[in-house]
Amino acid sequence: MKKILSNYRYYVLVVLVTVFILGVMAVPNESLPTANYIYTLISSKVIGFLAAYVLAKLYARWKRLGTIPELMNAANNY
Repeated sequence: MKKILSNYRYYVLVVLVTVFILGVMAVPNESLPTANYIYTLISSKVIGFLAAYVLAKLYARWKRLGTIPELMNAANNY
């Protein structure tokens, strides 16, 4: 358990997942003018999917390097 808490990679993955979820699920305030509404809507989705892209790249790299073994063990056992 101590290895998981001291491995910064897990914190990076959690932050990226949080940004992804918030970015994809975010809906702007309906009282905004149309142009601002569309800009906010599109920019939040772009940020969310960019976070997902970075998450996928980092996950694949760290999996290949074997630097997140606890996550790999959990994924393989379930």
